[in-house]
Amino acid sequence: FHDPTAAGMLLSAALVALLLSHAAAWTTEELALYDLVEEVGMNFYEFMEISETATDSEIRRAYRTKSVQLHPDKNDAPNADILFRNLVGISEVLRDPSLRALYHNILRNGLPTWKDGVYYVRVSQKLTGTQTFVLLFSLACIFQYLYMWAAYAEQRYYNVARSKKKDKKPDTGADPASSIPKPSLLSLFPIAFVRALPALLLALAAAARAAITPPPPAPEQPLRPSRPAEPVDTTPKTPFDYGSISLPAGPAGADVALDEASDAPDAPAPVIEEIPRQIETGPWDAAEYSRLAQLVKRYPGGLPERWKRIAEEMNRGEKDVVRQAQLLKQGIGQQKPRVSIQQPTSAPAPTPAPAAAPDAIAVNRFTREQQIALESALRKHKNPTSDRWDLIAAEVPGKTKQECIARVRDLVNRSRASTAASAQDQS
Repeated sequence: FHDPTAAGMLLSAALVALLLSHAAAWTTEELALYDLVEEVGMNFYEFMEISETATDSEIRRAYRTKSVQLHPDKNDAPNADILFRNLVGISEVLRDPSLRALYHNILRNGLPTWKDGVYYVRVSQKLTGTQTFVLLFSLACIFQYLYMWAAYAEQRYYNVARSKKKDKKPDTGADPASSIPKPSLLSLFPIAFVRALPALLLALAAAARAAITPPPPAPEQPLRPSRPAEPVDTTPKTPFDYGSISLPAGPAGADVALDEASDAPDAPAPVIEEIPRQIETGPWDAAEYSRLAQLVKRYPGGLPERWKRIAEEMNRGEKDVVRQAQLLKQGIGQQKPRVSIQQPTSAPAPTPAPAAAPDAIAVNRFTREQQIALESALRKHKNPTSDRWDLIAAEVPGKTKQECIARVRDLVNRSRASTAASAQDQS
């Protein structure tokens, strides 16, 4: 226990519990017999004027004789009622064999003394509530004081033992236990409570005063000066006309190759869906070799699907890109910028489809509403079905299928050009 007061109260409670447990060892009749012997103050047989070997009939006869003499109605003595009550108790004890045997034991050994537990039980039964509280409180103070001295002795012993083990320097004469304060009577709970009572009363008074007194009104905050209203621009805003950008027309009736816009973080990319691309198979020019060198640096060796990504960027076949990269590494690409390895030697080159006339598709002008409708339709129809572009064109008001395809292809080409320009600037 770290609190001496709590330890003292606990020891007092333990003592009372011990006394009560001992009290259960004696019956009520035994305790009443002890009180009767102490109150009468003389031998029961002498009081009844009979011998110790008297029979039960002799005890009854003596009781009737004494009751006539000591009855309060016939006896004018001031203590007649006490004498008559003692007579009744003595008669009951002597006529009960067990109580009579216990009384004979008292005659031989006397009443219990302070060495016997029943003595303290009888004392505790005679105490009032106030007396019991004072007794327990006094015992708690005594136990608290003894506990403080025991804790002081223990701390002093450990400090001395620790100093002997750790102190290897010459002895300076200082007592290692001098820093431990000795127990004082001022530390006892009653004295400490009395000393702290004024401060406690002042704190309670302050708390009551604070609870009764209304809080002061909060100071008014000064109003901030209002900012002058900014002039509102009433000039009508002209929406950006997406249709002002003329788009080149693609081949009439042909599918348009779509690709992801760009992987650069600053490149504008429309929300479109990838469709199968048309792989270029023509000869390589100097610009494509330069572009290939940049992409080889961007996608270093060991990167998953390296040549597939480069082929998608170049819009060429993967095998063709690998072959041209090997030629470029050997220095052939710079000397022969027009190398072509895809043209068969035994068959003529395929004739490209004739380009549509400039006026085959009307000027592809998209308004803001049409552009938003086109992007929404691309997100909605993602699956590459045969009627996909028909469904997309049906949701873009005023535009045909070929105009929608041409618009998407133009946006993809712009994204690629922006990506190439950013990569060339970085290299």
